[in-house]
Order: sequence, then structure tokens, then C-alpha cells
Amino acid sequence: MKTTKFTESIIIERVPEVVFDFSQDYTKRLKWDTFLRKADLLFGAKKAAKGVKALCVAKNGYGMVTEYVSFSRPKVTAIKMTDGPYMFKLFLG
Repeated sequence: MKTTKFTESIIIERVPEVVFDFSQDYTKRLKWDTFLRKADLLFGAKKAAKGVKALCVAKNGYGMVTEYVSFSRPKVTAIKMTDGPYMFKLFLG
């Protein structure tokens, strides 16, 4: 089966720390992530960090649990899917 890769980039004229903090604040996630209808950190986590898990549910109803495998403010975050829809063999972001 052929795999599909999506990439996107934009320029935001703000200091990296402000953009990073906004993008990783799950209380603000739905303000900018128009693909989702739900975004929550799991197991009592108050903020994103390495090892933290999150549940994100798309507007179409499909959801996935992801885990932060890298978190280095203000430059890098990486997540991997730990539980998700049948159509994804692998999901990394």
C-alpha cells in the first residue's frame, strides 16, 4: 500500500517562545486547530511535556491518543500515536 505524507509550513512573525507556548497550550488548542473538535491532555497532565499523552478527536469523529516523545521549548515537539483509527498503521507528528 502506498503511504501518504503531508507537510505544511508558514511564517509567523512572533518570537518562538510565544508561538510555541500557544501551540502547546491545550486550553487554546481548538482556537487554532480547525481540524479538531476535542483536544485534551490525559492522566491529569496540566501541560504538554515529554511522556505526556493527549487525546485529539477530529471533526469527523475519529480520535487518537498520542504521546509526546520529544519536547524542547521553543523549537521541537514530536508525538507518536499510541492508539488510533484502524486506517492509520503509524502516525507521527
